[in-house]
Amino acid sequence: YPGGKKATTTKLKGMPVSGRIGKLDFKRHSAMAVDVSGARKKRDWASKMAAKAKQAQVKHKEKAIVQARIEEKRERKTTEEERKKRKEEATLKGAVVQAVSTSTVKKMSRKQLRAIRKMDVHSEINPAPIQKTKGLNGKVKV
Repeated sequence: YPGGKKATTTKLKGMPVSGRIGKLDFKRHSAMAVDVSGARKKRDWASKMAAKAKQAQVKHKEKAIVQARIEEKRERKTTEEERKKRKEEATLKGAVVQAVSTSTVKKMSRKQLRAIRKMDVHSEINPAPIQKTKGLNGKVKV
């Protein structure tokens, strides 16, 4: 060794016995990443804050869009429910109601029971009929 320096020997790497050429370089993942621009440049404070503000603005817009979509869905759902309710009320108004005694219901078959619907006959949809009484001299009692 002339000058007292050790000669650096590089280990020659051949083909692995297994034949896996992908295993030639055993390096850490962080060591494999190459910075193209050379030394990493530091950004100044103003540009950092500008980027942060821009990112916050984008997030705010995203949130607003999502909220608008949720609100639209909610409105659609409520209108659909209202429509169903109105349709149900209309069918009840037009329905022919017939009172059936419990003894008749007990005698019915399952098929007939499916057609029966238990309901309050005198509700706001189907109000009680006007009664005339003798005590009020023929005047109407509501």
